[in-house]
Amino acid sequence: MNRTLGSRGFCAQDPDLIGTGLRPAVVIAAVQGQVEVLRLLLEAGADNNLANNQGMTALMMAARRGYVEVLRLLLATGAHKNLANKQGTTALMMAADGGHVEVMRLLLEAGADKDLANNQGTTALMMAACRGHVEVLRLLLEAGADKDLADNRGVTALKMAADGGHVEVLRLLLEAGADKDLADNEGSTALMLAADRGYDRGHVEVLRLLLEASADKNLADNRGVTAVMMAARGGHVEVLRLLLEAGADKNLADNEGSTALMMAARGGHVEVLRLLLEASADKSLADNRGVTAVMMAARGGHVVVLRLLLEAGADNNLANNQGMTALMMAARRGHVEVLRLLLEASADKSLADNRGVTAVMMAARGGHVVVLRLLLEAGADNNLANNQGMTALMMAARRGYVEVLRLLLATASWYARQSFP
Repeated sequence: MNRTLGSRGFCAQDPDLIGTGLRPAVVIAAVQGQVEVLRLLLEAGADNNLANNQGMTALMMAARRGYVEVLRLLLATGAHKNLANKQGTTALMMAADGGHVEVMRLLLEAGADKDLANNQGTTALMMAACRGHVEVLRLLLEAGADKDLADNRGVTALKMAADGGHVEVLRLLLEAGADKDLADNEGSTALMLAADRGYDRGHVEVLRLLLEASADKNLADNRGVTAVMMAARGGHVEVLRLLLEAGADKNLADNEGSTALMMAARGGHVEVLRLLLEASADKSLADNRGVTAVMMAARGGHVVVLRLLLEAGADNNLANNQGMTALMMAARRGHVEVLRLLLEASADKSLADNRGVTAVMMAARGGHVVVLRLLLEAGADNNLANNQGMTALMMAARRGYVEVLRLLLATASWYARQSFP
């Protein structure tokens, strides 16, 4: 007696249960691309919509692996096209994610829903855009897929293409009329993302394409950060040049009051700062704490940046909300060359912050001997006291800075000799 497919001994077995209970036979056959085995199972009455423990059906497996003939057979035998696995992912999404054009075509012709989204809100179009699958995306657009749907984060297919630096995918979406200025849940647009990612060629071309499509250059995210600021803080010179040439506003400030110039100064981005100064960015603006670009450069020890700002006429004696100037910041951090540059630019050595602390006191308190020597040689007063009556000498003594103390005492002795010959 001939045994039938799936028999155990002479007893015929349910064709749905061949394999393990968690992996139906049709799913196993689809995974392995075994068309004839699958055909036999289906002819024996196997359910073509059974799923494994992850919710994956035979159709999904075939779509994910790009098995055209397996998928064709399943569709011909009535497999459900819009079932989703436990992550909410359908066969169409899996085909899009894998870049399987012919599988996509078969599913769309069979009436698969092109706009369904998985548990994260991601559609087939988004997956194709994210992966840079040009032909898959073209097919979905021709089938009328919604171009402006967004996932749970508010991210659209266009932004995913921008994020990946997929220029051709982005071009197709723009030509199809996708909204170039839609923002995600954080307020970020495709242009901002391209500006932020401007460290590689692909994202520069993405930005150029978006500008050609008249993307809004001055939109800001939820923190008030614009594309210009993102390019400036990242040190992306070419991206910044493109934005400025397109007329982007260089003096806008984020929610904390920081401008692109301040961000460039803070990051020490020389060429970015030079470009912004050439574009007449405002050098005197201060953030919400009263900190200017000059202060940020001084605090960060960025000598070349500071020189450019001073040569452009930036004020080196402005004080922040705590009364601190760039000279004080340099003294407190021990930035010798920055301090030397500020002294050469005639920064006021006698100014004190809101607590009455001068640059000399900050240098003494920090144990910065070379900085202190420069200040004293420039004629800074070492006998001033802060609001609590503390002098630089007292501060050095309290902290045990011997060399600072020695320098201050020597200077005091020198002055005594000059005053009383």
